[in-house]
Amino acid sequence: MTRVAILVGAVLVVGDRVAAQTPNAGAPTIACVDSSVSGVIGTTPCTIFARHTVTAFPSAAVMWIVETFPSRAAAERVRTPTGAVVESEGETWLLTVGADRPTPSGGTRLATIGPLPLPPAKGYEIMLAHVSVPPGSQSAVHVQSGPEAWYVLSGSQCVETPKTVQHIDKGHSGIVAADTPLYLMATGTTTRSAFFVIVHDTARPFYTEINSWTPTGACRSP
Repeated sequence: MTRVAILVGAVLVVGDRVAAQTPNAGAPTIACVDSSVSGVIGTTPCTIFARHTVTAFPSAAVMWIVETFPSRAAAERVRTPTGAVVESEGETWLLTVGADRPTPSGGTRLATIGPLPLPPAKGYEIMLAHVSVPPGSQSAVHVQSGPEAWYVLSGSQCVETPKTVQHIDKGHSGIVAADTPLYLMATGTTTRSAFFVIVHDTARPFYTEINSWTPTGACRSP
């Protein structure tokens, strides 16, 4: 497994640690592990469990489909090249990025998120990850070269942009478009656990910190 520098949807990870970010100087230290080769969520707070590169999507409406299956074998049988099977929260999940389609036999659909507002690009990387962090964890203010979407498994989160504030709790989702200033905080009083996906332009850095916008404080920790 490899530790990487990545925004994990709650904290900015650089190698094995995260520097405290404004506006909350108490952001915890979080390690993010890239286990996309094995596809297994580890014991660290953040795991990137899948990475797929595509040149284009066959449908103009690109969705993120979140489903559960009774077993890993059942989910693997219907997984596509832009999907991933992972075990977490006592369930077997199939997470698929692509055109909407009927849920395969035996599956239970929990969310259809999108359409994801993809910017024009000659290629995209789909990055699927799981994060579990305590209330008060937060991101730096940043932009990304593709949309980011979340599906919250437990706890809650708040996402602020210059034009919107999204309060997202268990069983709900949210999206922020590419090149939109973004700040995220884990809120509530319990651990925030979530899947997230970033579909970014492979020709550009997927994540860039900025200081041209300051959050208003609409997202607050308990």
